Amino acid sequence: MRDDIVFQGQFIWSRRKEKLNIKKHKVSFETACRIFNDLGLYEIYDEANSVNEDRYNIIGNVDGCLLLFVTITDRDGLIRIISARKTDTSEWSEYYENIKKLQGN
Repeated sequence: MRDDIVFQGQFIWSRRKEKLNIKKHKVSFETACRIFNDLGLYEIYDEANSVNEDRYNIIGNVDGCLLLFVTITDRDGLIRIISARKTDTSEWSEYYENIKKLQGN
């Protein structure tokens, strides 16, 4: 699409969609990409919204200070960012429960 941005050769998103996301959630898609540096990121298949394409909800930490909930799909080998926002309380708890499991606690 003409509106799309490819970032670091790995991520893609719509400029228009990112502007709406920043306005609504105060999170840029460039910031959202940084959750993929989190070794403890938590991925959940989004069955309810996977009608036309497989979608995944990812909960991950950005630089140890911001926990995000990011919805993605695969688009021609690139990770397409659909939305990004700060986690709610239950998602925050789910993420940290997963971290405990990864650490063997």
